[in-house]
Parts: sequence; structure tokens; C-alpha cells
Amino acid sequence: MSSNIGESDEIYCRPQIAVFVALKFKSAAQHVYQCEENSKGVEDTILLVVNTHLLFNNGRGDVKLAQVDLIMKSIEYLKLELEEKHPGFNVNTILCGDFNAIPNSGVYEFINKGNFE
Repeated sequence: MSSNIGESDEIYCRPQIAVFVALKFKSAAQHVYQCEENSKGVEDTILLVVNTHLLFNNGRGDVKLAQVDLIMKSIEYLKLELEEKHPGFNVNTILCGDFNAIPNSGVYEFINKGNFE
């Protein structure tokens, strides 16, 4: 991916951020997995799976937030790229991994709400 999202910023230069993979269903899978409510079926779906391992350091929530920000911006960018490359496809995302965060943390809140207090 070529973008200017913090590429030269030291805060992003950590040994862990995320792995992204885009999966496109084969046409034959439609007959097995198609739901009646989904008129398009799975053959018109791309699944973007993102797996992360954020920094483990309780004193560096700022780095974790920066990493999550980069991941979320990258997801938005990749979804747009996939939608342009595959018009008419649904692009769904699964974000998983080790966030090294607890449910009431800023990282958790940022992922769920897009901001934090």
C-alpha cells in the first residue's frame, strides 16, 4: 500500500502493527453458503481480515492509539481500493488480534466509537 499515513513517523515504526488479507469467494461457494435474505450471495462479497498485535507497554497508550489510528485509516483506504477494483461487491471487515488493552481503555473506545474521551 502506498500512502502517506505516518510512514516516516517514528511512532509507527514498531515491529507489530497488522496483517491485512482480502478474501474473495469462489463462484461455486454461492450454492453452499448463500443466505435467502442476501440477494447478492457470497460470490459478490470480499472479506477483509485484519489481524493485529499492538504494542505491549502500559505506559505507551499513545503508541497504541497511533497504531489503531493507522489500522483504521488503512482499512478505510483498502476498502475504497477494493470497491473501486470490484464494483458492486460488498466489502466486509473483520478486525481481530491482541490489542493489549482492556475494555474501558482509550484503545478499545477508539475502535468501537471512532473517538475517545
